[in-house]
Order: sequence, then structure tokens, then C-alpha cells
Amino acid sequence: MTAIILGLLAIAIYFQWTTVTVGIIAACSVVALALDTRAILSTRKSA
Repeated sequence: MTAIILGLLAIAIYFQWTTVTVGIIAACSVVALALDTRAILSTRKSA
């Protein structure tokens, strides 16, 4: 998952996309991270 996000970020920088696009990608990565963290925490609680 992280590799995909980093790849998108690299593509955005390479093509010099607008800061809006970079911001959207960054927001998506933050949401993905939050979901991953929540999943890990819930798994630890059940175990």
C-alpha cells in the first residue's frame, strides 16, 4: 500500500502536477494510514 502511494507521489512530482493533486494524494495516504493503524489496533485488542 505504501509503495503505491509513494509511486503516485513520485509520478505527481515527475509530471509537476498541481499542488491540489498532490494534496489529494497526501490526504488519501493519510486516510489509508489511519485505516491501517485502526485495523492493527483492533487486531491487537482481539488477540
